Amino acid sequence: MKVRIIKQPTGFILGLSLDRYYLHHVYDVAPTLATYLVAEGYATFEMRDRDRRSQPRPTERRKSR
Repeated sequence: MKVRIIKQPTGFILGLSLDRYYLHHVYDVAPTLATYLVAEGYATFEMRDRDRRSQPRPTERRKSR
């Protein structure tokens, strides 16, 4: 899951240092870590349209023959 860091996290969780996550950066992390970071107020879920390129946009659809 992608999260955007909105407050600098500190400390450790399950032996992992949270100091490596930087303010305003987006990270793809495990769902449990993402949920923890959001619940603690360190991050928000990142769901930008540009990350969902697997589905065509309306202007990119193929025309029917």
